[in-house]
Amino acid sequence: MKKLLAGILACCITSAATAQQYVIKGKISGFKNGTKFWLKDIDLDRVVDSAVMTSGVFTMKGTFTDGPRSLWLHTSTKDSFYYCNLFMGNETVTVKGSSKDMPFFMQITGSKIQDVENILNRQTGSLYHSRDSLTSIAIPLMNKNENPELQKSIWKQVKVLDDITDSVRRAFVMKYINSYAGVKELFYLKSKMDTAVIRSLYNTLQSPYKDYHHARAIQTFLLVGKPLKKGDRFYDFEATDSSGNRRRLSEMVGKYVLLDFTETYCGPCIMAIGEMKALISKYNDKLAIVSFNVDASRDTWLKGMKRDRPDWLYLWDGKGWYSEIVMKYGVTGYPSFFLLDPEGKIVFASSGYGKNELSSVIEKQLMAAK
Repeated sequence: MKKLLAGILACCITSAATAQQYVIKGKISGFKNGTKFWLKDIDLDRVVDSAVMTSGVFTMKGTFTDGPRSLWLHTSTKDSFYYCNLFMGNETVTVKGSSKDMPFFMQITGSKIQDVENILNRQTGSLYHSRDSLTSIAIPLMNKNENPELQKSIWKQVKVLDDITDSVRRAFVMKYINSYAGVKELFYLKSKMDTAVIRSLYNTLQSPYKDYHHARAIQTFLLVGKPLKKGDRFYDFEATDSSGNRRRLSEMVGKYVLLDFTETYCGPCIMAIGEMKALISKYNDKLAIVSFNVDASRDTWLKGMKRDRPDWLYLWDGKGWYSEIVMKYGVTGYPSFFLLDPEGKIVFASSGYGKNELSSVIEKQLMAAK
């Protein structure tokens, strides 16, 4: 009898442990045996798992400790980069499809959390696919500064697709607010929705969704108030520099200050580095630059610093996209730039990077100041 009870207890313990694990079973065609797949936590900005494909399949196992995670399952070949998004907790999920189905048309089953996300994915997949097709034409033209009329036409089409997609996402949030997927989408849409609507939706949240980290970030967003805009006085903040010292933005006020919100692996952010170096070299007596890195990982931030070697103050607070600093400045894309005059007023704000745009704006401000 004792042996029977011990066996039952051991079985229960094993089942409980398994229930607290995530299991990802990949069955994806179009890749060779030995292809390595990586699992990246998007919010934490770090790789959390990896697996090698054998006979067309692979398996990942582990544990998430802070609610459902937004994940990026990805790999690369000699010619291409492949990925798809997962949204899951400690569950068993099967990912099926082919390399041609990535990123928007994979079959992801087994997770109740992902099931709700899949409703939105089915509504937006073709929209995102069309957007990617257009930007794959426009970005090379932009980098080479070629065919500006075609660029303008393509970006106009992209804007239409973005507006439609945002409308679909808002409708999804209104219908599925009491779900992890609904809360996550509300967080990502927060700068595009009326604050009163966000507060009303937040107040309808039930447990466990109100305790989810995206919900806590929405609460922070509501607490910091309306995002700043051109003409407002700057929002002062404290963050860490690469030496571990706490520094404040207000230390720089008295000159013009270019505040740069950036990510380590953001292509346009990297492109902007050369122009910022030229600006700080030319106008060092009149201009200060402060970069604020939004990566959640300290190692990722420091790798970017080592690569770019900025000649200015480079700060980080470790809160990623959930930082109250990011939310107060209303940052939704990277890079984002804010130019403060010597009195601390925002005289220019923009998202994205266009060649020589910063130089043109700053030179005009300095000439006007004379």
